Amino acid sequence: MMKVDKKRYSGTMMWLNSQHTNMIFSKGLEDVKKNTIKITKLAMRELTKMLTCDDKTLSDVTEWLKKLKEFVFDENSNITKEDIVISTRLSKPTTRYKTKSAHVQLADEMIAKGLILQPSEEADAWGTRIDYFILESVPKQRAVHIDEFDGKWDRNYYWDTQIYAPIMRILEIVWPNENWRQYSLAEQERTKKIMERESKKTEQLELSKLREQKKIERLLAREK
Repeated sequence: MMKVDKKRYSGTMMWLNSQHTNMIFSKGLEDVKKNTIKITKLAMRELTKMLTCDDKTLSDVTEWLKKLKEFVFDENSNITKEDIVISTRLSKPTTRYKTKSAHVQLADEMIAKGLILQPSEEADAWGTRIDYFILESVPKQRAVHIDEFDGKWDRNYYWDTQIYAPIMRILEIVWPNENWRQYSLAEQERTKKIMERESKKTEQLELSKLREQKKIERLLAREK
C-alpha cells in the first residue's frame, strides 16, 4: 500500500471474500474524485498496480512517465473529450465566490444566457455541475463548456495541473530522493529562467572584469 498521509492512500487488494483478486483501492486520492479527468484516473490506477502488485523499478516507472507525457502532447494520439473533460460542482451561487476561477466565470456566462440556473444557497441543495475544458491558461484561464468543445485544449495546463501533479505526489513518497519536479513544465520553465539569470550575471561579471582590466592597461600606458 502507498500512503500519502493518514487520510490518503492507495494499493492493490490481493484477497476479497476468500477470493484472489487484483482490485485497486484508493481513499482520498484523485483517482476516486469526481472532478478528476479520466486520463488521470486511469494513469494513477496503472501506477498503483505497477508499484504495489507488479513491483516495477524506478527505471520502469520513469520510462512509463515519459511515455505518458509523450502521449498527452502527441496531437495524433487518440485522446477524446471524455478523457479530458473536467466536471466540477458549484456548491454556492457564483456571486459568493471570492475568486472566480475559469469554471465559475463560465457558469456566469451560462446563467446570463439562461442555459443553467443560479445555484441555490440552501444547505441541502445538490448544486450545479459544470462539464468543461480549459482552452488556455496564459495569461489567465479560459474555459469552454463541453457542448462547445472543438478539439482545442491547453496541453501544458492539463499535464502540469490535471495529470502530473497528483502522480508526482505519489512518486515523491515512493522515491523521495528523485527530482520528480523536472517533469513539470512549470518547473522546467522556472529552472530555465534561473539559468538564464545566472548566465546573464556571469556575463555581466566577466564584462566588468574586462572593463577594469582595460582601465588598468590604459593607466599603465599613460605612466610610461
